[in-house]
Amino acid sequence: VKTLLEKASLPTKYTIKNVDEFYEHFFLDKKSAKGSIKFILPNGMGNHKMVSDIDEDIVKKVLRSFGEEK
Repeated sequence: VKTLLEKASLPTKYTIKNVDEFYEHFFLDKKSAKGSIKFILPNGMGNHKMVSDIDEDIVKKVLRSFGEEK
């Protein structure tokens, strides 16, 4: 997938400047309701599952892996 994106001159990296601010923007999306964010996660080849009970700290830890700038 990365190679295809690069061939099309599309970005393959993203840096999150502020994890807390980025996290709060999840709640503006239509997949959030009642203070809960609904994630659609891959579950094997061609399958997915919807999850809405992921702890905020876990989500922010993953977001930080995208290189929060200080």
